[in-house]
Amino acid sequence: MRLLVSLLALFMGVQLFPQEKNKDSVKSENPFSALKFRSIGPAFTSGRIADFAVNPDNHSEYYVAVAAGGIWKTVNNGTTFSSVFDNYGSYSVGCLAM
Repeated sequence: MRLLVSLLALFMGVQLFPQEKNKDSVKSENPFSALKFRSIGPAFTSGRIADFAVNPDNHSEYYVAVAAGGIWKTVNNGTTFSSVFDNYGSYSVGCLAM
């Protein structure tokens, strides 16, 4: 019984006098600064942009060559795209030229 009362008094004393926080020990840096950049893109060729070409007369029109998806065209700075290579016999495109 004496041990129980002693332990209870010890734990109550710890709760009555909490340790003060040291303002200097609080980190004010970016919480993401410890993260390292790593490439976690697609493991195969799908999804990769191989090349793009911009129309020199109209900078809002450009073409994008996709490594596994043909050629895509935009006329509104990339807001929407339309496929221009669906009816051809090639699947992968690696380079564009205007």
